[in-house]
Formats: sequence, C-alpha cells, structure tokens
Amino acid sequence: MIISLTENAKKHLEELYEHSENKFIKISLTSKGCSGNSFDLKFVSEDQINPLDDKIPLENSFTLVLDHKSSMWLIGTEIDWISDLWGSKFEFNNKSIEGTCGCGESFYFKNPNQS
Repeated sequence: MIISLTENAKKHLEELYEHSENKFIKISLTSKGCSGNSFDLKFVSEDQINPLDDKIPLENSFTLVLDHKSSMWLIGTEIDWISDLWGSKFEFNNKSIEGTCGCGESFYFKNPNQS
C-alpha cells in the first residue's frame, strides 16, 4: 500500500469520520513553513476529488484519497496518532524526508539525484 495507518490513526480517523459530513479523507502535500512542505489531511466530498486522485477504500471503513500531484512523495508514508504531554496529533513518518525546520512545522525531502 502506498500509505499505511497505524491502529491508533485508523481508530481516530474512524471516530472523526462518524461525525463528518464528508466521506473521504484526502492526503496531500502543501507548501508551508520555512522548509517548504507539510502534510495535509482533511475530509472532502466527492466533488472535491480530482479524477486523477487515487482512491483507497479501507475495508469496513472510510476511503483515503491521495492527491495525484503528491502521490510520488507519499509512497511509504505511515500515519500515526500520538498523544503526549504536548497534546495529540497525527504524525507522518516518511523515509524520504531528510530534515525539518526548527519548529517542526515543515520538512524537505532528500534530493533524489544524490547517492
């Protein structure tokens, strides 16, 4: 699978899904912060899905939608839901990320041309 969800992430998304009017969860990259990239996860309706986006229905659950422009960079991403002293949040683990900005709001990818 292009993206994987931990049990904690899936459980939390299912809880949010039950209260959402929109029935798809779209994952994409956005330009943000001083390092340039950030993951974006939001509920969308059918009419907000591009025909080129990838739909991944999860058994007995919601459907993930991968933004077609971001798919290449999302490969191998694991999404987790973590709770700690600083709060709760989704955490995106991707081996292609080389580093983050100081505040952790954004990240940059490894240069694919470097060995």
